[in-house]
Amino acid sequence: MINEALMVWLLAQAVIELLLCGSILYLLYGGKRNKKEVTLETEKVKKLMLSCNRVVHKHHALSDLWEKVETRGAALKACMNDSDRRHNSSAGISGVRNHFAGQRGISSYEKTARLLERGVPVGDIAAQVGLPRGEVELIMNLRKR
Repeated sequence: MINEALMVWLLAQAVIELLLCGSILYLLYGGKRNKKEVTLETEKVKKLMLSCNRVVHKHHALSDLWEKVETRGAALKACMNDSDRRHNSSAGISGVRNHFAGQRGISSYEKTARLLERGVPVGDIAAQVGLPRGEVELIMNLRKR
């Protein structure tokens, strides 16, 4: 979603740049005017060109920044996946994250109940679903009744 929004914004910037360049060309070759009007128009065109240059410079800077963000995001994702693999293998709950990965609509309480049914330790459940350990224990005790 962020990538699409950024691409729309960059496209809008490109359209603005084209409109500004078109305005400059119109002002330069738009028809006969007296010398005073031409001088004023020339000054406006110079200011407009400076603005265009700033916009283009910022556009390039944003593109470079976006590439860095994508590169670092990929590195961070790889690091998180590696960390998850190590955590899952050391905690003995291999596959639990994958089990819930496609179930976005499930509440943390439902996830807790399912993990309790599978016999996953309370501490691991708390870390997995993002609930305090005491709350997981309360759910566990309420389910026993």
